[in-house]
Amino acid sequence: MRERKGALDVSINSIVVIVFAITMLGLGLVFIKERFGQISDIPIGGELKLVPPASASKPISLSNDEFAVQRGKIHTFALKFYNNGLGEVNVDFRMGKCINAETGVDSTTDAFIIRAVPQDIPVANEKEFKIKLAVNGNTLSAEYICTLQAFTSGNNEQITLADQQITLKVK
Repeated sequence: MRERKGALDVSINSIVVIVFAITMLGLGLVFIKERFGQISDIPIGGELKLVPPASASKPISLSNDEFAVQRGKIHTFALKFYNNGLGEVNVDFRMGKCINAETGVDSTTDAFIIRAVPQDIPVANEKEFKIKLAVNGNTLSAEYICTLQAFTSGNNEQITLADQQITLKVK
């Protein structure tokens, strides 16, 4: 009678290789998710779009008005501003009022912080800004409706030039 010990060894080796391959595949997927899961500055809808030109009727122009953001992270997006005022102005941005879309409750003033480099914009011209949006780590996971404001400073006061509502989906 013939022994089939060789067939048993091949079978065990095959099982070990399959288990090893599945483990490596799982680790690879976890790595990819962790590495690329942090790319959250992409507007909701999944595709990056160019920022359309701003105009006198729409002085603040964004590629999208809904953004998925994460608590404790800093996100970057671009916008364009058109100066339809009476003279050259130095434009900066700030976050105005934000409310929780479900409850209607005002968010704390430090939940969302906007940073941009102010730029001088002549009348009837537009410029593109890179905006940094910092989301406080204590901000609740929810959907917020916020007002993004363009302003200029003069005579020890800040004058709002234009505003645009955006939606922030905090994870």
